[in-house]
Amino acid sequence: MHTRIITTLPGLLLIVFCFSLSGTAQQAPQPFSPEDLLRTQRVSSCAVSPSGDLIAYTVESQRAASDEPGASYSQLYVYNARSGESHPYVTGKVRLTTPAWRPDGGAIGFLMKRGDKTQVWAIPVNGGEATQITNADESVLAFKWHPDGTHVGYVATQPKNKQEKALEKKGYFFVFYEEALAQ
Repeated sequence: MHTRIITTLPGLLLIVFCFSLSGTAQQAPQPFSPEDLLRTQRVSSCAVSPSGDLIAYTVESQRAASDEPGASYSQLYVYNARSGESHPYVTGKVRLTTPAWRPDGGAIGFLMKRGDKTQVWAIPVNGGEATQITNADESVLAFKWHPDGTHVGYVATQPKNKQEKALEKKGYFFVFYEEALAQ
């Protein structure tokens, strides 16, 4: 029996060596790389529908190195708690935030920047295109649906006065405190 173990040991080592060469042996996990970080997506905000069976949420992902500089992309999805399915609603190279259900549950409002200003947009839950709800002179920072769902209230950035606009054209980018209140 002792000689049998000695004769099978070289055979066993040969089998292990062959498996390691063929790539069938289990490989050690690779460390988390910067490229992995750039591919990582995360849920950044969510809102439960008035009925409680749908959840609107945003998925944030980093821009590719070939994209223009800017904030990460953020896309809108809706999860159906009854079926367990998730569906994309607004996707692509967009950045939208703060989804909020219209009180009747028929649409989802959100903030999205198109051009140089952020405005309130809404998309019907049953399908269709997103439409712009507000047309504020400056970017909208926050919004809330009116209880009847026909209006939204919002907070927007204060417009710049003539003096601030003139100074910006000359290359001055500073913030006025109190002096701007008298204008």
